Amino acid sequence: MVLVIHLKRFDMNMMKNKQTVTFPTRLNLRPYCVSSSPHGALAEQYKLIGVVTHLTSRVNATLQSGHYVSYVRDGNDLWWRCDDETVTPATEDQVLATEAYLLFYTLPAEYLAKRLALQEEDSRRAVRIAEEQANNNNNNNNNNNNNNNNGSTNGSDVPDNEITASQMSVGGTSSMSASNETSEVESTDKSAPLVSKKNKKIGVNEKCPCGSGLKYKKCHGAKL
Repeated sequence: MVLVIHLKRFDMNMMKNKQTVTFPTRLNLRPYCVSSSPHGALAEQYKLIGVVTHLTSRVNATLQSGHYVSYVRDGNDLWWRCDDETVTPATEDQVLATEAYLLFYTLPAEYLAKRLALQEEDSRRAVRIAEEQANNNNNNNNNNNNNNNNGSTNGSDVPDNEITASQMSVGGTSSMSASNETSEVESTDKSAPLVSKKNKKIGVNEKCPCGSGLKYKKCHGAKL
């Protein structure tokens, strides 16, 4: 993991800014982060491993003039100055006194290993939380489905195998009313013929008004 910092050494007119910029050998990024990580202490351990500097003898140097030199730290914490084909030893003070153009930082191996381990742990925790939330959602959906299956579809207490009067209504006439009329007819004394309000005469071959379905002459008419 390498952090590269580019210092603006040239203005809009491509003229070089020779102002001295100080930079540390150990970089703490925590003050510059929007939010702190639970493992934010590891962010303080960035180590300077390389510097690119722009050299020029001209007072009014431009982007097209000058020379680039690199300083590199090796695995033994020794600094080296790389100037084209020439490589010579350098001190840390010499590196920090340069007109730096690019800075290279990295996390030491021990901190990088800890950070990777913590990131892996965070990833596993995130996956576990996501799985738990998915299981909870599935359980809630199953409970809702069971409640819907146990309850009536119309929100009433009428069992599924029973039909309400409103459900039996056909053509604006309730089947319940028809059932009541039938009961009234059946409860009428069959020993006497039924006579309408206008005392309509019933033919012997007409159906008996008692509702038996027989002809009048074979039902109540036979008793007359």
